[in-house]
Amino acid sequence: MKIILQDVRDNIDKLDFEMLELLKKRQDLVLSAAQFKDCREGETGVIVPSRIKSMLEDRVDKANDLGIDSVFVKEMCGLVIDHMIKLEMNIWEENDSTNR
Repeated sequence: MKIILQDVRDNIDKLDFEMLELLKKRQDLVLSAAQFKDCREGETGVIVPSRIKSMLEDRVDKANDLGIDSVFVKEMCGLVIDHMIKLEMNIWEENDSTNR
């Protein structure tokens, strides 16, 4: 069977939409975790520097295992993490202000 360029593009588009659906699932999990946070930063807070560092290291290791550019993966995951922290912080601040 002959593969044409449009078939490849269609498959790329399908994968992009699957990645977006996974990002939505990740976002939902992050937002549900906000209810358990009791401070801005710290082990039980919204921002946990040691966890962020560990997550990025794990993603870079996985990227290397898969043969994906680890610099790109670290940057991409960093953007996702930063964005999710902002969303979670908004939820946490809203909940914190109603508890004062």
